[in-house]
Amino acid sequence: MLPISNIKGFTIEGSYFISEDYIIEKAKISEDSKSLLINSSYIERKIKEIELVESVQVSLNEDNIVNIVIVEKTVVGYRFDEKFPQIVTTDGQLIEIFDYYTNIISRVPLIVGFEDDITNFSKAFE
Repeated sequence: MLPISNIKGFTIEGSYFISEDYIIEKAKISEDSKSLLINSSYIERKIKEIELVESVQVSLNEDNIVNIVIVEKTVVGYRFDEKFPQIVTTDGQLIEIFDYYTNIISRVPLIVGFEDDITNFSKAFE
């Protein structure tokens, strides 16, 4: 329980659309966390709750740095529904855009005119 067992930092790879701060928040870890109490499978489950995450791998290296490697779902674009903007992925999933998806609207195209057939449209990009 000495300060030497604290987490020294984080590395996050593969996070293009998801805010790194949100990933750390979702993982419920901080630099005050103790390295002996890091449960990689628990952290992976919490990060996988983010809808845009395809897979995640968490490890702790010998320097007490938490390494998080994320594979995000492939994004085709975004569209505006009647209620809120949505991310469109290649598997046809529609994901509501939240503020932790960093600048996604400026990074992917707007999809217009495929309201009824958005699933077939998105699967064409697989």
